[in-house]
Amino acid sequence: MSKTMEKLFSSIYRKAIKYRIYTIINIAGLSTAFALSSLLFLYSWNEYNVDSFHRNKDRIYRVVDSKDGCAFTQPLLAGELKDAFPEIEAVTRVRHNDGGYYKFGENIFDIKYDMCFDSTAFQIFDFHLIAGNEKEALKNPFSIVLTKSVAKRIFKEIDPIGQTLRYNNLCNFVVTGVMDDLPENSSFSVDAILPFPVLAYLWEGNPEKPSNVLTIRDNASFHTYILFKKNINVPAIESKITAFMKNKDYEQDFKLQSQKNIYFDKNARDRWINKGDASMVILLLSIAIGLLIISIVNYINLNSAITRNNLFNLGIRKLLGAKTNQIVSFSIVETLIFFSVSIALAALIIAFIKEPFQNILLVNYSFSSIAAGKLFFLVALLTLVVALLSGIIPARYFIRLHSVAVINSKHSNKGYSNLTNNSLIILQFFITIVFIVAALTIEKQVFYINHKNLGFNKDLLVYVDMKSMNLTESQAKSLKEDLISDPRIQSISYSAGLFGDVRRGDYAELNGIKALYRRIPTDPDYIKTMGYHIVEGRDFSFNMKTDFTSQAYIINQATVKAFEMKDPLNEKINDHPIVGVVEDFNFESVHKNIQPVAFVCNPEEAIWIANIKLSSGDVRGAVQHIKNMFKKIKPDSPLHYSFADERIAGYYKKEIQFSKLSVIFSIINIIISCIGLVGLVLFRISCRVKEIGIRKVNGAKISEVMVMLNHDFVRWITIAFVIATPISWYAMNLWLKNFVYKTDLSWWIFALSGILTLGIALLTVSWQSWNAAARNPVEALRYE
Repeated sequence: MSKTMEKLFSSIYRKAIKYRIYTIINIAGLSTAFALSSLLFLYSWNEYNVDSFHRNKDRIYRVVDSKDGCAFTQPLLAGELKDAFPEIEAVTRVRHNDGGYYKFGENIFDIKYDMCFDSTAFQIFDFHLIAGNEKEALKNPFSIVLTKSVAKRIFKEIDPIGQTLRYNNLCNFVVTGVMDDLPENSSFSVDAILPFPVLAYLWEGNPEKPSNVLTIRDNASFHTYILFKKNINVPAIESKITAFMKNKDYEQDFKLQSQKNIYFDKNARDRWINKGDASMVILLLSIAIGLLIISIVNYINLNSAITRNNLFNLGIRKLLGAKTNQIVSFSIVETLIFFSVSIALAALIIAFIKEPFQNILLVNYSFSSIAAGKLFFLVALLTLVVALLSGIIPARYFIRLHSVAVINSKHSNKGYSNLTNNSLIILQFFITIVFIVAALTIEKQVFYINHKNLGFNKDLLVYVDMKSMNLTESQAKSLKEDLISDPRIQSISYSAGLFGDVRRGDYAELNGIKALYRRIPTDPDYIKTMGYHIVEGRDFSFNMKTDFTSQAYIINQATVKAFEMKDPLNEKINDHPIVGVVEDFNFESVHKNIQPVAFVCNPEEAIWIANIKLSSGDVRGAVQHIKNMFKKIKPDSPLHYSFADERIAGYYKKEIQFSKLSVIFSIINIIISCIGLVGLVLFRISCRVKEIGIRKVNGAKISEVMVMLNHDFVRWITIAFVIATPISWYAMNLWLKNFVYKTDLSWWIFALSGILTLGIALLTVSWQSWNAAARNPVEALRYE
């Protein structure tokens, strides 16, 4: 047995050395494809398993609006549901505090995601405490639970339990617990947990006196999560819960959304939740599968070509008594060795490219799960299938041809005919064209996003977050005067909302229609600073005292449409007179429809965000002036500012990164395809050397020989293009449906994809064809 194996491995080694160019091509293509597709599969695996670490994920539901999926609910809802339905095991309310900074000793720390939960959150979610007690950790409103990484960053080697953090120079929080960091694939981002009741103290910045924010029904600013008891039929109870909430006079109609569906729900209007794009994951999976198919097609085609070129040796073996199962075993073992070497090289490639790959995708996950998980099984299964397939191909030739005919084929020119499976080559070009169409479409959409008119002027617009500063109205007025005194600043206004972060929503009934609209408190300079276009009525004015006393509204056109207003300037919303209408603008990403918005003239409530419009020129100097003025009025508060265009671009990070990734993988796909083509062309030429020599002796030109060699490739690419065009058009249309505002699928994208594929393939083929056609025919015929 050992001699048989030794002989087998010796034969495989000799064959690999004999066809060393094709061995290198196969291993390079397979290892590259295995490495890249493994990274893509693992990314997709993590995306589809978001929140899987919650043991109760099948029983966790969130309350959302039944019409638009809005997840904002009132603070009393959670308690009322728990009291009314014994099927509910626990409820919790959730809100991002997002209020400022924490101080320990002389050091100031930003805790980006300080989330507010009821104490029942530990019962519902798998927030694992490694220090502290779950039942006691959130009992006091001014307690705080930190994640392990945040506790390490703040306290270093000091035991955090019992330590005090100063919050916004307003109040103190005592550390009562430390929890494990949440996995990367979590829909929640949590750096710290605050008791939900503390919001009553922080809402108006008065830690001595709680506001009524958690006891009123008209403040829909919170998320409500429900944990049902085991074996509860949730769909059956949902209608009862909906009816109950209607009886409680809630303005909106609710439904229940499973925790499993939150991450990929593109229609949900929520905040504080990490969101995924299912269509993007499907595209990445398609890229991974495409890479594998292309590399495997290369391997099968080249292996098949080598087998056809080696038919003489197969014929001799058959005459000497070789059996079919021996030929099959040889091919299977050969493929297993090739794949094993390729997988080992893929592991080395992954070690080098994992970090930049994750940087592109803006993720960070452990690769160790691939060894113990289903991905390892997938790779093993794929290897076995391809090994069997590659074993069947030579066996097919071995069985069908008579030994004498096989031997005689060495001296004929029939070796090139049907050299490879044409359908596999067409499949390879098909995938290449689809990849290029996807890359061009994504690039076009990203360009559209970056250049779309959002309805306001985002250039040289600076946002400064003032929520943690707790400025008085007089301080805000003084700051504004100091800022506008610099000629590098055109205008400044205050608001309680900015792009992508409009928190306040109110319901109103008008003309028999109930609808939710976003409410943004502003000062009278806001419309001018933002550059909104007024289409009806007028702007707010400091000289119109009624704008302040009545808290007048300026609404957008979407609000006019939502309430079916015929004469909006003579209407009121919730007793607020409407003095103007602005043209619709995008205050959220272009994935979403423009929603009804009302600006309310209420400067006192607007001191959250400073919107500062700069003059062109000395931008750096203007920013330094802004820093100086804020430092002057609030020396202890860290300054958080951002440029509007950068903030807006941040909402499309995934699309931008995915655009880069699609281009990179399209190029890699083309390179692997071209490498395979080089191998196939070399084989085709080697089988037709004598034919080319005879044609040249009979007067054929180099160009004629090249056309002869290139003819089949043109035909295959044309067929692939005809198949790929409708399929890629359909696929990219599906992807573009994720955007309410999107680019068109232009005809030139498909034409360019076909031309690029044809051009690159012909360049690859023609390079080898020219070398063969330009060779002296005497070299090919001298032994005839």
